[in-house]
Amino acid sequence: MLLLALLVWILALATANLVSAFGNFAHRLIATLVWERLEPDTRIGIRSLIGASSFSSLACWADEVKHQPEYKWTQRLHFADMPDDPPTYCAVDFTADDNVVSAAINFTRRARKSKEDLAFMIHFLMDLHMPMHCSP
Repeated sequence: MLLLALLVWILALATANLVSAFGNFAHRLIATLVWERLEPDTRIGIRSLIGASSFSSLACWADEVKHQPEYKWTQRLHFADMPDDPPTYCAVDFTADDNVVSAAINFTRRARKSKEDLAFMIHFLMDLHMPMHCSP
């Protein structure tokens, strides 16, 4: 299964539209791989929270709603400006409330409360690992 997922990933990269960067495809792919590796009890808990929704669709939801008026407050939560000039200077304000680092922490604490909080947590944890989301 891992080999198949890797093959799909390589094939997708070879044919992907470079302008869209990682986009929904990467979020869905990573979410699918995460779901396959979750403990059965964890899956049951998540399923009770999300109902018929797919785990992979939750991974994209935060990007889909960030331009809607009621979610505009989340737009700055999708990235972190990390000014650095190694080896002379490297500083990240992890105490700021308006970046992907604080969002990942906050929504991880709240993820058991609602489907929306879980969707934000999944998405922001992935954004932390996307190169263009955490850069100078």
